[in-house]
Amino acid sequence: MTSAPVSAAILAGGLATRLRPLTETIPKSLIDVNGEPFIAHQLRLLRENQIERVVLCVGYLGEEIQEIIGDGARFDLMLDTVGNRSVSECRSVLVPRGSFVSCSGGTSATRWLFRLAWMRLASLFTNQRLKTLLSAPNREDLLFLKELVEAGKAKPVIQRRYALRQTSEALRRVGEGHSQGQTVIQIAG
Repeated sequence: MTSAPVSAAILAGGLATRLRPLTETIPKSLIDVNGEPFIAHQLRLLRENQIERVVLCVGYLGEEIQEIIGDGARFDLMLDTVGNRSVSECRSVLVPRGSFVSCSGGTSATRWLFRLAWMRLASLFTNQRLKTLLSAPNREDLLFLKELVEAGKAKPVIQRRYALRQTSEALRRVGEGHSQGQTVIQIAG
């Protein structure tokens, strides 16, 4: 028996106002980074992590991205760790019995509570599973994750490592939303 390919959704529909004037005529996903569109780097990172199918959730200048990338597909699971899309937008990329897991409501506690209530209500009228994920890591869970990484069963995605003296730069980049993986600050070595 073969298993279904692992799927992912990338939320990339913002206006990218911090990159103006570059993004007035071209979406951020297609901006050239080291000779390739930014999205090519993201897709390669997902492919290296055994993600076989990807859907790009776009808005602003989405037609241009579709011309380059294609029309996407529907997915079994969407994990939203950002909270900058509506529940309806997130559900639209799922198969009829797919699952949507939200780890964030966005920028405020009020918005998160509203999102939670909306998901509970919407789940009464759909076959899709709408869940929230809250976590309070404990020692046992962290040791289990460590074992998975050491055994090669889970691979952390580290975008960039910074020396301790570069901590302010690292925090600035993460705060601006530029990080596509984990940011590591090396204390020694």
